[in-house]
Amino acid sequence: MRKFLFLLVIIFVAAVYSGMAGEETQRIRIGTSRPPAYFPGNGVSVTFSENDCFTFLWPKKWSSKSELKFLLVKLKDGQKPEEAILSNTPVFQQDGIKTHYLDYPLKADPLDYGEYVWQLQNEKGKVLLRTQFNIDSIGNSGYEVERVDNGWMYMKEKLDGSYHDADDKILKIHVEEPYAVRTDQHLRFCVYDEHRNVVLKTNELGTVVEYAASPISSPAIQTGENWVSLSLGDNCNYNQNYYLEVWDSKGGKSFLRFRCVPLVIRLIRVSEENN
Repeated sequence: MRKFLFLLVIIFVAAVYSGMAGEETQRIRIGTSRPPAYFPGNGVSVTFSENDCFTFLWPKKWSSKSELKFLLVKLKDGQKPEEAILSNTPVFQQDGIKTHYLDYPLKADPLDYGEYVWQLQNEKGKVLLRTQFNIDSIGNSGYEVERVDNGWMYMKEKLDGSYHDADDKILKIHVEEPYAVRTDQHLRFCVYDEHRNVVLKTNELGTVVEYAASPISSPAIQTGENWVSLSLGDNCNYNQNYYLEVWDSKGGKSFLRFRCVPLVIRLIRVSEENN
């Protein structure tokens, strides 16, 4: 049975490849919507700008057993990764990490083009991962970074058991306002955690009046269909469950269960013809 399934996979891959061969623009995706075991991988070239949210990933099991130490160093010409770790000043480092990822802080020094090595250690100083990658100029790297977008979420008349992923703590929702509203009206909503504690809440004008950590802005809405993005900021934590309650100008309510997830990226290999 296993041999048969393996043969079907080979046939499928061959069919996909043969279908792509005739296309003028050929892109081979490496990675899926799930985070890879670790990123960036050894020898990979990536495109990066200081406005990007750059995320380092590693297996979840490491962070479940120990707090981790992250170290990022830029290599000098001819240096080996081990030498750079020991002798170069870190570009960035952080201790006490309890998650399986690290978002490179926007307030940290921007990463220049060049070769880097990043290392992960556990509390006992054991090196779990040391890998080298290159930040290249756009069009020369052979890879592009693509953000994985979970798309728009539709509010529901009743709460159900399904959860939606809010990428990078941003809810992209479809909201209907069937009645006339003020020209300065903003979204009226409340966010609760799984214990029904209020995390965020607005007044009738859509001004946020309650928040767990920091104030945010509520998006403007108008009569009819609205496609709005609601940035939750530091008020919500990654990988925890919440639900959103929205009400229209007559008090009608709609709901959405969600969890905040880190921004997932995947690498796209671009064919030489497109470089």
